[in-house]
Amino acid sequence: MLMGICIMGFGGGMYNAAGVGSGPRDGFMLSIADKLGAPIGRVRIITECSVLVLGLIIGGPVFIFTFVFTFIQSPIFQATYLKLGDFVLKIEYNQNENRKKKHLS
Repeated sequence: MLMGICIMGFGGGMYNAAGVGSGPRDGFMLSIADKLGAPIGRVRIITECSVLVLGLIIGGPVFIFTFVFTFIQSPIFQATYLKLGDFVLKIEYNQNENRKKKHLS
């Protein structure tokens, strides 16, 4: 169970860092984190917990791993997003430099 949560955090950070499009929830959390200057992991935890409480209020099933998921997956998402985001930017920069060199020669 914990391995699956870690893989989901890594996968979410990876596809968002690659810029291939984030879903509405991820886009919302990344936008709020950017606008407030808050850490992505903290914004994710607050958002996920808010939705979790709302689900509990309307009678949805909430188990211990629902909380565990929120508090483990969010920091992994943040770390992966930031590390791979920097990596993607470096690759894009190098590709643009190579294009400029080919264009000038």
